[in-house]
Amino acid sequence: MPIWVTLQGIFSTTIVLGIIAVLVRDVLLQRQHSRFLDELQWNRTVQERAATVAAYLALATRLRADSPPEDFERAERMSFELAMWLPAEIYRETRDAIMKPGDPEVNFGTAVIAVRKLLLKGKSADDLQWTDIARHYPLAGQRSALTPSEGQPSSGVQNSARERQ
Repeated sequence: MPIWVTLQGIFSTTIVLGIIAVLVRDVLLQRQHSRFLDELQWNRTVQERAATVAAYLALATRLRADSPPEDFERAERMSFELAMWLPAEIYRETRDAIMKPGDPEVNFGTAVIAVRKLLLKGKSADDLQWTDIARHYPLAGQRSALTPSEGQPSSGVQNSARERQ
């Protein structure tokens, strides 16, 4: 009889330990799954916010006095939206890139890089610089072409580093 009680105790202990192991595994899998879903949601948010900043900069850099009123309304709405979530320093840099087109300290590229660093949160250790960002306007591939900030309309492709040469 004592052997039967010992075997019964070992068997029940093994079953209890097995159940605990399954429960712990399930909790760990749920936690891992939750982190994965949070990361996916953050990546989607990053893509949406990056698209908003890009659309705003593209629209706002091309606004002219004779642009349709709808373009001004859209740019203003986007500006307000950016003010809601961008940190003050980055929002001001983005605003200044639009409002002060000739300022050598702040331009569309520095604004894009600042937002990029904010959204990537250190996940990217690359060295993308504002001079690496392509601009689009007529005759952009020709060295002697004027840049958009010098009064040319937009539509070709030009690397900003080559613009400065």
